[in-house]
Amino acid sequence: MENQNQASTAGKENTANKVLIGILVKLRECEQEFYEQMEIIDKQNTNERDAEKEGKF
Repeated sequence: MENQNQASTAGKENTANKVLIGILVKLRECEQEFYEQMEIIDKQNTNERDAEKEGKF
């Protein structure tokens, strides 16, 4: 019976680890997208500042 409980626990831990890895992968994808968007916004802000300096905005 104890071996069965250990196997069940190991299976649950394995499933939990897979779920956690999936969450971490998704978080990494979101982080990458966030930094890409921040880079785009930074470029837009830089362009607006440059236009203001030149009196075009």
